[in-house]
Amino acid sequence: MGDLFEVREWPGHGRAAVAARAIPAGAVVWAEAPWLVWQGHMDSVASFADCVRAYAALQPAAERERLRAHFAKPAADTVTAHVVADLAQQLQPEVAPHLPVEEVAELLGLVSINNHSFSDGTALFRTAALLSHACTPNVRYSSVDGKLVYTALRDIAAGVRPAPPGQRRNDIAYS
Repeated sequence: MGDLFEVREWPGHGRAAVAARAIPAGAVVWAEAPWLVWQGHMDSVASFADCVRAYAALQPAAERERLRAHFAKPAADTVTAHVVADLAQQLQPEVAPHLPVEEVAELLGLVSINNHSFSDGTALFRTAALLSHACTPNVRYSSVDGKLVYTALRDIAAGVRPAPPGQRRNDIAYS
């Protein structure tokens, strides 16, 4: 994230990106290549299957562990958690028989709340996962040369969280 943002513990939310110093409107805040990318836009079983295939191909296997540890996951008692558990049962035997079904379900859960659509398909981004969406955003992102590029929409004071536009789904509890 360079020198503009730092990662801090944010009460009630876990880790979060926070402005390390004042950032002027119009500044490119950061650009980030995807950690994991797959085709489709999370609107079909085929797209979820492509995601599992891309994840299963990560090498070494420790990279899959790091990915799962980095991202927020839906709480166990949510609709999202139940839906992805069912989807994992359906996909795992055909798409990733060498992975435990619990690992596939964990992946699908974190993907369901951390994915970003961009020019090359859908992806997981390390830094983007540390942002909260806002009704009054202070950054926007665009896809440039296979990267997610964040630009300040207005001045951002030190200690303020960057917040792109978007909305959270009400049925998801974050852990």
